[in-house]
Amino acid sequence: MHLLDTETLTYLHAGHPKVIERLSGLADPDVGITIITKIEVLRGRMDYVLKA
Repeated sequence: MHLLDTETLTYLHAGHPKVIERLSGLADPDVGITIITKIEVLRGRMDYVLKA
């Protein structure tokens, strides 16, 4: 299993080609995130909504 940090997850959501290429080439297809990364992503989205 591979864990993604917040920055890598952000690049993945944005469709960054190098991140997609790297993840596609992994021998182990299991990829996850930590609860800390989930909190950081949710906090960033909430900040964006509150500014809108």
